Amino acid sequence: MPQFRLDEQRFYVYFRMTPECFDEILNMVKDEIRKSDTNYREARSQKNDLLLHSDSLPLVTPSIPLGIAFELALQQ
Repeated sequence: MPQFRLDEQRFYVYFRMTPECFDEILNMVKDEIRKSDTNYREARSQKNDLLLHSDSLPLVTPSIPLGIAFELALQQ
């Protein structure tokens, strides 16, 4: 993630949004996607969770606009 932050154009090509837009979305959903640590593992950060889901959205739903795909992913 830090490598993408340094190159805004690369970030945009990969995630289809600016870093600022990503931060805004993260702030809106971070409490809802928060996980808990267990005895066996530490939970992923909310940022990593959002990155994992946003990365797969264009691949899974190429015909649906990204904004709608994001809403669908958040409802699940």
